[in-house]
Amino acid sequence: MPAKRIPDTIRNRIIEYCRSGNTGTSAAIKFGVSQKFVFGVLAEAGVKLPRKPRVLSLDETVLDQITPISAYWIGFIFADGYITDDHPKRSPKLVVHLAEMDVDHLKKMRRFFCSEHKLVREEASETTYGGPSYFWSVRSRNIYDRLRKYGMALGEESVPVRELERSHDFWRGVVDGDGGVGTTCTRGRHYADFKLYGHVPLLERFVAFLASKQVYDLTIGKDPRPKRCWVVVPAAAERRKSSACCMKTTPLRCPAKMNERRRSSPATSNASPRTENDE
Repeated sequence: MPAKRIPDTIRNRIIEYCRSGNTGTSAAIKFGVSQKFVFGVLAEAGVKLPRKPRVLSLDETVLDQITPISAYWIGFIFADGYITDDHPKRSPKLVVHLAEMDVDHLKKMRRFFCSEHKLVREEASETTYGGPSYFWSVRSRNIYDRLRKYGMALGEESVPVRELERSHDFWRGVVDGDGGVGTTCTRGRHYADFKLYGHVPLLERFVAFLASKQVYDLTIGKDPRPKRCWVVVPAAAERRKSSACCMKTTPLRCPAKMNERRRSSPATSNASPRTENDE
């Protein structure tokens, strides 16, 4: 029906319908007119429709199955992320926080989740360690439940399930998040040095994983930095063997970790990192 022939009763019903909180699109369908006509009628009547918040895309199923790629990102979240159920009326939240130099890796993770959620920059402060940083957060009951199922805790006692404990890709993600490869000078000699920071339960599983690869004589010591971080440090006799095994099974991808590798000794610089497509 042409707009000029639509009776005023229909126009008034459209106005009242939209004033009740309904959308212009649904009004067009309900009254059999075009959206252009509906919005024209509302504009003449001075009716402003409330804007609904945009729903950002997020693939909540990417962690449903453990694959090499999902295991990598689960490990990365174990190292540099946390989950919280902080609101009784909202879905639980996943947060991943990285230094500014590693923001490109955070973007890769966001692409893995097919997420449109923005990255938020934070300036360095007295309550943060290091310089400026970025964090990414999403709310999803399914992602939260999967991470809990895989052993992630709300506090500091995260322990991966057996399938992840045996996964090279899981530990590759953990190392990318909180590990580093370099050298240590002892009595004038440089040794390959590998360190992984974290809490004791996770580090104990990492030591067991390396032992399954015949890397022994590792120690867990307290890190002097705040927040009760701990570190796995290979003993001198096992440094080269341990670092070679760790880099073979967990090629590093974060810029900070890559820079540490470039500064390492020739004995530790031969392992080539995986391509971006591997993640």
